[in-house]
Amino acid sequence: MRVLFVNLVGFLWTIYLANVRAKSSRK
Repeated sequence: MRVLFVNLVGFLWTIYLANVRAKSSRK
């Protein structure tokens, strides 16, 4: 359970960072 949760958080965090970088690049 713990491993699955960590993997999910890591996956969402990666998507979040990708979105932030994309928005910053638009500037």
